[in-house]
Amino acid sequence: MQIIVSGHNISMTSALQDYSQKKIGKLDTFFHEALEKGKVELEHHETKSPDKQNEAKVTVHVHGAILSAKEEHSDMYAAIDLIFEKLEKQLKKYKNKMKDKRRDKTSVLINEIIQQTENPTDEDHANPVVYRMTTPLKPMFEEEAVLQLQISNMEFLAYLNAETNKMNVIYKRNDGDFGLIQPV
Repeated sequence: MQIIVSGHNISMTSALQDYSQKKIGKLDTFFHEALEKGKVELEHHETKSPDKQNEAKVTVHVHGAILSAKEEHSDMYAAIDLIFEKLEKQLKKYKNKMKDKRRDKTSVLINEIIQQTENPTDEDHANPVVYRMTTPLKPMFEEEAVLQLQISNMEFLAYLNAETNKMNVIYKRNDGDFGLIQPV
């Protein structure tokens, strides 16, 4: 699995980079050769609360699904450890759901989302869009979109409906259910 480690407002030591790659690389034991790539973002914040000074975000691509986690801690190494635990739970949940789907003989094709982040410049601050994500819309059924949303930390998912060939948006509701937005 390819793991990219980047840092913001923090001096990236080789020890910190190696630790991040080694720790997140252990996730490969859950899905042999299934984890495609991972991205680790480490950031230091100047806050009054020492528990939230170091933030670690990890995004992992597995069979086209995206699992992500974020953790804040006073120690960056501890934040990475906590993220590993979160992703470990997500991967176990995803693996169990995949086994259940195989038993139902339903093919699960989940679209791959490519995240592109740019370093902010002075021109970017004038633009209200601070985060961009591009995604190729691969056709999927509604239950596949629900599965993708359940295993990820995303609030919503845009996908191409395989039945209608139109873009739909599925989202998590506050009551724990899901909502679906379809074009007319």
